[in-house]
Amino acid sequence: MKTGQKPAKRGYKQEEIFIDLVNNNLSFNKNLKNVLGIKNRLITAKKPILKSGKADAILVYSSPNEEVGCTIKEAEADFNQLERVWLEKLAGNINMPNDIQSKIQTCLDNRRLKKSRVFISNQYTNEIISYFSRDIVNLLKRLFTGNDSSIKYFIVFDFKNKIWYISKVIDVIDYIKTQPITVSKLGVLYFGNCLSMQRKGGNGAHIKIPKSAPAHPGNQLQFKIKPLSIISQVKTTQI
Repeated sequence: MKTGQKPAKRGYKQEEIFIDLVNNNLSFNKNLKNVLGIKNRLITAKKPILKSGKADAILVYSSPNEEVGCTIKEAEADFNQLERVWLEKLAGNINMPNDIQSKIQTCLDNRRLKKSRVFISNQYTNEIISYFSRDIVNLLKRLFTGNDSSIKYFIVFDFKNKIWYISKVIDVIDYIKTQPITVSKLGVLYFGNCLSMQRKGGNGAHIKIPKSAPAHPGNQLQFKIKPLSIISQVKTTQI
């Protein structure tokens, strides 16, 4: 696998590799079962038939059959994209109050129209931080599980050291929800030092819509994470 591949393509590749290891590598399969505390049960993995929630792979435990979702992140860059989403869709998913949605939209529009160099401007900082501080769990469940309660595990591949790690999604959420929320000089919203929210920006060559147009994908919200920082702070086991 070439290190020059785009992170998204590397991520898809790691999902395929993980599934292959579970199904065809007896040592990896045994280690995974030990980590999960499963004995005398067959365990296999597969891709979701439909992209449900945030599941990148599904573990299937036999006798009795039980399916559990996993989200998989390949960690090489300092920050990895967790999600990019239109504000309107996110707001509906987490029941964001209209006034907060309006303020964040104003911030997006100000960056889009180059009225401001920062994303979250000073005049809205306190209200936006206060909102996310109150309702952080709703946001984290949406980001890490897509509100799919079957997704139980957060799996990270350390690209540099070629090591797989597994944590419980609930432990990841419980950790991040306790972290302070701050805003950088450029208006990027930080949840501790491992999750951030910003305007996506960027302008791929295939995008023909002007950057100033509301429909340009650069005007989506982008959430980024530091997978290795997360697993260093929660109960994590090497597979």
